[in-house]
Amino acid sequence: ALVPADRHPAIAHNLFAIQTDAAGDTRDLIYVQLRPSERPDQNLLSLITSGHETLWDRWQQTLSGRRGDEYLQTKMDFAHRLIRQAEKITGPLSGVRLLDVSTPLTIRDWVNSPNGSAYGVMRSTRQLSAALLNRTSLRGLFLAGQSVMAPGVLGTIIGSLATVQFIVGPGRFRKEVRI
Repeated sequence: ALVPADRHPAIAHNLFAIQTDAAGDTRDLIYVQLRPSERPDQNLLSLITSGHETLWDRWQQTLSGRRGDEYLQTKMDFAHRLIRQAEKITGPLSGVRLLDVSTPLTIRDWVNSPNGSAYGVMRSTRQLSAALLNRTSLRGLFLAGQSVMAPGVLGTIIGSLATVQFIVGPGRFRKEVRI
């Protein structure tokens, strides 16, 4: 979405609100990013939330562009609810102009991501603290890449560096990799 820059200045960091259950599993989340756009008078507002998969169940057997008016209305209603949810973090958002709204079905169809996951496999804090996810039961076989240890570009970099350390050993890693 675009928002007026004079009312909504860019934020140099990302904002998150995460709701977890007693076991540490994520129940709901919202990611908010407010960055400058190519237009000096407008900033770009990006919102990402958990998929709310059951909301999209009735359209599971359909393809992008062929879901009909009810899907489009449900998608827009959800986008407006998400903006109201973001306002709990950012304060009131005025002059919002939606540019694009996607659902897990959109991601599934355009990226061929199972279940429409935008950032790979869902992890919980319990999983991340319980195991080093880049090791396998096969001697000498390690995993690196998207969602092995954490999602996104940063997760890929961190997981890949951890895998390199397992392969070359901590001493050589410290000597040759200077971060």
